[in-house]
Amino acid sequence: MSTSPCETCEYHGVLSNAIICDYIGIVGHMRGCPKGEGCTVRVGRDEPDTYGRMNAYGRKVRIWDTAKAEAMKAEGKSLKAIAEAVGRSVGAVQFYFRQQDKK
Repeated sequence: MSTSPCETCEYHGVLSNAIICDYIGIVGHMRGCPKGEGCTVRVGRDEPDTYGRMNAYGRKVRIWDTAKAEAMKAEGKSLKAIAEAVGRSVGAVQFYFRQQDKK
């Protein structure tokens, strides 16, 4: 990965292991400024990037603690409690468990 100033921006994306500006893909219009240091629309993030690989549809896949979710499910916790604990939506957690049940 690169050490681009875009790496800490909310609008960054990853393409072929390179950091790119995905402002147009996220907002829906061009940013109207130069890339890199000259960018005027950069929005910093406090937390590290929680996205990992790209899925088959070209969308970034969010990384989350599935082991913690599975442990909480084994304890009998609700989907809502699990989702809040791992920082995902109830639907995402439910979908994950459905996929695991199919395996």
